[in-house]
Amino acid sequence: MAHSISHESVIDRAAFEAYTQLRAIAKKYKVENELEVPQLVIVGETSTGKSMLVQNFLRFPCSFSQADVATRCPVAYRLVYNPTLPLGELRIIRPTGITASQLANYLQQLMKHIQEEYATTGGFRQEPEWIEIESAEYTDFEIIDIPGLVGGDKIAVNRQAVEKIAESFVRNPRFSIVLVKETTQVTDNSHGARVIHDICTKPNGIDTTLPPRHDYRQNMITVHTKFDSFMLNFTNGTAVNKNVAKQLQDFGPSFFTNMIFGGYSMTERSFDENVKYLRELPHQEQQEVDKWIEDINRKSGQPPDNYQPFDVQYRARIGIDVVRNQIQTLWLKSFRAALPKLKTTIDEQLEEARRKYDSEQECYKLLDPKSLQENYLQYLNDFRTTLCQYVGYKSEIDFIFPLERCGQTYEEIEADYSEWKRKKQVTWRAYLTANELKERFPEEHETLNLRLVGSRHFTRLHNIFSYMILHFKPREPTRDWIETAAAHLAANTSDYDDMEKAVRDVLRTLLRETFLLGSCWLTQMYSYILDMFRINVKRYLLSNEKYPLLRDHDQFLNAVDLEYHIVVRSMIHDAIRLIRYARNSISAYSHYDITARMLKLVFSIPKEIKHEKFNQPIDGVFVHNTINNTYMKATLADIFKSIPPEKLLEQIYGSESFLTNKRDPHTGSHHLNGRRAIQELYTASCGRLLEDIRSSFNTSVVMKIHNFDRIDTKWFKEKSSRCPLSLRISRMTEQQISEMSNMRLDEINEACHKSIEKIEALTDALTFIDAAIREMNDVQRLKGVQRRVQTEYINKESLRHGDYLRKKQEVVETHLRRQFHSQNSYTRSTGESNEIENDNMHDDEYKLMTIHNPTLANIFLSEIYDKHDREDLTFGFLDGDSLEQDKNYSHAHDHLSVDPNTMNYDNISVPSTFNSDRQYEMINNDGYVNVASGYGMQTSPRPTQTLSQPIYQASVPDGISMNDDANSMVKRNRIQLAKR
Repeated sequence: MAHSISHESVIDRAAFEAYTQLRAIAKKYKVENELEVPQLVIVGETSTGKSMLVQNFLRFPCSFSQADVATRCPVAYRLVYNPTLPLGELRIIRPTGITASQLANYLQQLMKHIQEEYATTGGFRQEPEWIEIESAEYTDFEIIDIPGLVGGDKIAVNRQAVEKIAESFVRNPRFSIVLVKETTQVTDNSHGARVIHDICTKPNGIDTTLPPRHDYRQNMITVHTKFDSFMLNFTNGTAVNKNVAKQLQDFGPSFFTNMIFGGYSMTERSFDENVKYLRELPHQEQQEVDKWIEDINRKSGQPPDNYQPFDVQYRARIGIDVVRNQIQTLWLKSFRAALPKLKTTIDEQLEEARRKYDSEQECYKLLDPKSLQENYLQYLNDFRTTLCQYVGYKSEIDFIFPLERCGQTYEEIEADYSEWKRKKQVTWRAYLTANELKERFPEEHETLNLRLVGSRHFTRLHNIFSYMILHFKPREPTRDWIETAAAHLAANTSDYDDMEKAVRDVLRTLLRETFLLGSCWLTQMYSYILDMFRINVKRYLLSNEKYPLLRDHDQFLNAVDLEYHIVVRSMIHDAIRLIRYARNSISAYSHYDITARMLKLVFSIPKEIKHEKFNQPIDGVFVHNTINNTYMKATLADIFKSIPPEKLLEQIYGSESFLTNKRDPHTGSHHLNGRRAIQELYTASCGRLLEDIRSSFNTSVVMKIHNFDRIDTKWFKEKSSRCPLSLRISRMTEQQISEMSNMRLDEINEACHKSIEKIEALTDALTFIDAAIREMNDVQRLKGVQRRVQTEYINKESLRHGDYLRKKQEVVETHLRRQFHSQNSYTRSTGESNEIENDNMHDDEYKLMTIHNPTLANIFLSEIYDKHDREDLTFGFLDGDSLEQDKNYSHAHDHLSVDPNTMNYDNISVPSTFNSDRQYEMINNDGYVNVASGYGMQTSPRPTQTLSQPIYQASVPDGISMNDDANSMVKRNRIQLAKR
């Protein structure tokens, strides 16, 4: 039975021309993901005939057979129809320098090289090798052949490497899949089909972020190879029909083909003989299949078996030409479906390219010094205005900085601060991480997890700082410390210990140990948050919405960054200066019985403040009028008026519970009173100092950063002895502006030419897509001459548009070259040379603006930041303060290790472990409650607890219980902090 099979290609030239143009654009401009141009990949197990299938497309042998060499990377074959070549001639376009007969050896050597170069990853490469071939007998097409899938544990590394490659193709919806398997392989044994299913449908990929592809079978056909073996094993129609039906049911659209007939071996034949064999194979296959079908039909209907005849509908699924056409049809179906989306994407890309070209044309305007100067000044003004809006999170910018994307939790702030390049390592004994804060204060989770933007970060930061301070337990003064600090005969008036001095000095030390490095940490956090404000505003201002043309103006942008740094640093210095004075004042003189004084101060307020609230009568309380002997309901004001005024001495001395006349010098009972006085003063002083720190930063930093746009020239002169950057830029000459901009005409020209080239390519692609859509919708395809005319017209129109843009570009470049020549030959007058004040010639900002190399400028700016940040850490220090206070070992103690006999400072032995004598003795919260609420109570000292951790991790020891009063105090503190 003879059966005619059509050899006509299903791929039209227009579709492939559009495809080729799109692929070239996608690769050149790196927009593969955006364009999603459909492609086709051949997958299957090893030895299933993938290479032979490819050779049937190429029409010449290109596979290699060597036991220890396999396909080690994807191989992409691009077949190009070239009618100008003689029939039978094959031309290798890529790689260059080889012929068709040499391709197999080229691939073999390539695979050996890949196996050695990528040995650490299993000997496989993921990037494809491209092979481009021209022939007058080709249909324009492109296929990708990937390494064969393997199974078994012995070659697990190879299996994983190959599946990783397969995943990058079959899981990508851009690729249509051709699954190759042997015809005689039953469904349960089809390892390749199972692997492809698992790769496409599992939730997470091996090495890709692509989502699962559950509909992969809608874009897949199965090619069943080695059909000649099937023909030998199945010789009756009933078995054949049943088996083919089963294959179609299990694998979906399926097609069958032979590979080799009659035991033909390509390795034993010459290249020309193999080319001839492949050319004749479709015809030989047709004859063999038809003869097999005739034999089957001859047996049909005969008793006793009564076999079915061969189902004629299956004949259209058998043959190499059928397989070729079906593979092309699969790709064409995907390409047709993708064309509308591709057209939309190309339109978007073309519009973006035109916008980019217009933007690059705008760059020419910035080569005009006057225009550039105006842009600089406008950027400065917008930077200050936007920063103020960001800090206050005003409605003018909440769309630009949406809270859900720009807001940060404290944990995120802490993590980003840890990665901040300017961070200086500070060891502070009271510090708690975000996780420790959540563990110890679970009720504060909501506050810590709030997503905040702007100055609200400072409020939360101060609350967290207060948590750390108020819940830190300082060491308890020991008797040797108190007696040493009492300094016998210090006042030169008696031989009694000076207990007041001991209280003052111990208190000063405890406050320093608690607050010194905490203030350093707080300073760094303020610097970081303020720097974060700058970065966020700068990123917005350099976006396409505002000033994209200034992105490369490094000298100007660095100057803006430095000025901001100088301004906010001055604000922070003002705050630190106030804190330094407050800490010195509070710790230098002991304000005795401070809680009693504060109580009396509160009760004195109503006497001075008149308010209707205090005139409200109180039921059950009366005031006696002695003149007329009458009684009237008392008001709150009457009650306060009846309180006698405080005496000055009572305010100064308070209860005098720790003075020398209240203790027995022989038994030393004053130590207990002294400790309790220190604890009382420490607790009250912490509260006062926390409020001073909060108010100092609020007054000097938070309020001023809200008004950053109002900082004027006078402020700059007073604070930094310099003129503002805006004034400096406005005084610059055109030559100085040009020098600072550091913009090169050639770079702008090159960018414009690249944009013109991209616009041309995208316009061509759009034209080819339109032509492909028209031709695929038309019943008749264009013939050779018609197609040539259409292609020439497309190219002509593309060149015409490109020539217009290039001529326009040439006019602009000629004009600007003349202008640049004029500027460079301009000689500055003496007056213009002096427009930058001599006093500022050597400041950091001026030096920074003269550095043209971006790398060197960044290094110089980083050095300025580093120097200033180190100075800022110690700006608030008093005499005797040290950054190494909370470290396990301080170099300030090196002198203690000097041999007094030799006084050799070059040979100092540093202790290898921390001296346990310096570890802190802790008291629980009960002590704080007692001394704060019952100062006159005489209780025995509580046992001390020594931490086993380094002092920078000092915290409340596990197992310490707090009584109800202590818990109440802690809760009140938290409520007050939250209200603030």
